[in-house]
Amino acid sequence: MSITLPPEGHILKYAPSTWPASYPRVPAGWMKRRRVTVGSRLLIMMFLVIQLASIHVGLSFRYGGQEVFPFVGSFLAGVMLIVLCRGTIKLKSILWLVCFFCLASTVTLGSYALAGVLPNGLAERTRSLAALVAALVSGYGMFLGIRALGRKKAAKVFLFMWLFIIVFSFFEIYGGLRPLSDAVRAGLRPDRWLYELDLRDVSRYGAIRPKVFAAEPSIVGYTASLCLAGWFVLGLRDRGWYRLLLFIPMVAITWYFVRSPAMLAGIGAALLAFPFHAVGRRHAPTFRWARGIFHPIVATLVLLSVVVVAIGSTELSERLAGEYSFFSTGSFFIRQVAPWLAELEVLRSHLLLGVGVGGDDLLYPLVEKVYVDRGAFIRFPELFDMPVDVLVTNAFFSYWHVLGLLGGFAGAVCLYYFCMSVRALPLFVLAASMIGGHAIGGMNSPRFWSLFFLFTAVSSLVAPRFATVVLQDAPAYRPPPLPPPPDSMPETPELTALSR
Repeated sequence: MSITLPPEGHILKYAPSTWPASYPRVPAGWMKRRRVTVGSRLLIMMFLVIQLASIHVGLSFRYGGQEVFPFVGSFLAGVMLIVLCRGTIKLKSILWLVCFFCLASTVTLGSYALAGVLPNGLAERTRSLAALVAALVSGYGMFLGIRALGRKKAAKVFLFMWLFIIVFSFFEIYGGLRPLSDAVRAGLRPDRWLYELDLRDVSRYGAIRPKVFAAEPSIVGYTASLCLAGWFVLGLRDRGWYRLLLFIPMVAITWYFVRSPAMLAGIGAALLAFPFHAVGRRHAPTFRWARGIFHPIVATLVLLSVVVVAIGSTELSERLAGEYSFFSTGSFFIRQVAPWLAELEVLRSHLLLGVGVGGDDLLYPLVEKVYVDRGAFIRFPELFDMPVDVLVTNAFFSYWHVLGLLGGFAGAVCLYYFCMSVRALPLFVLAASMIGGHAIGGMNSPRFWSLFFLFTAVSSLVAPRFATVVLQDAPAYRPPPLPPPPDSMPETPELTALSR
């Protein structure tokens, strides 16, 4: 039986049943997927919901009135997801995350050594590195849980979470559930500031914004946009345009109830998935061309757009502050203006290595200089005694504050190859994280890493699968061995009779 294979290096879809009729079926046993065993899907779904809810409310462990373990609920749920999905763990992906953490630790210790003796500097950096480990563990557990559920079930989880936020927002505003939400918020954060600026909401946004158990409305916008983004990207593999038509009214509904500008970052990151995953998805050569040429161009444009928007926001905050009150708010300043200006100061004094993880003692004087030069403490007196992670609420620029140019690019390479190891589209994940990071603050925050790992998981589920069929992998036909020459053959009665 002879087997005719496609030309060497030809790219085909993974499922042999979908190959063109001109290509024969490959024998059984070729290109089998590795089957793994995961825990109960119901438990995975439950812990994934617990993790999203813990990230939303900021569930922390407190002892003696102090916060000992921030986001402890998210960390424990992430550990349980890792245990349930341990059969799907790839050693290569873990190694890239370990490389990233080692890089962050090296940059942190290097910046500390160059800065000289700082009071409590090493202890604070050690705690921040431990928080970074907890955030990576939490996010990686979310990644494994989403992958184990699959496209359809994970999309349902995100859809139901979004529906809960919208329905509860409606009843909090119009149905009398606000006392319940405020009581839970006060119980979860007894020693933290809670958002209660109702007059500001009415004058600036036209209505009182819901909190849905979170500390402030911007977190509600972050969580709602995160769930919408996950639901939208997971549906691009089947009906991209149909999912886009549904996505637009859902965004409008979310804005009507939540009214938080922070949700725009998550929505923009979700829309970015359309050109990355929809262009050339059904044809292997087209997709390879798009991934090799089109995807780097889009990612570069996103990076340039982020910088241009930051520069434009600085100009708008000065020129249009009197005409448009939105550009004169403290929220706009801490999310768009201060991060970019602080980045310029960091580049002047800590160009290559940044200030390191937990280097608030080095970053705060630079941020304070920005606020003093711009008169921000006078315009926004409520920000005077805030920590640096509030004064700079932008995870994208915080990443470069912490790692610097050299460490930042090296860390991006580690994250790029992590996405490659799990078969996600790395440039989409990095570009979406650039945009989504504008909604939150803190490079070692579980909220930022949950966003990164969520986009990695949904991209790996939606990205097309291809298999390369190579000729040398085929069972080649080998003729039977030739008999030895007559001189070396032993004397047998049959051969003697044949020679006569």
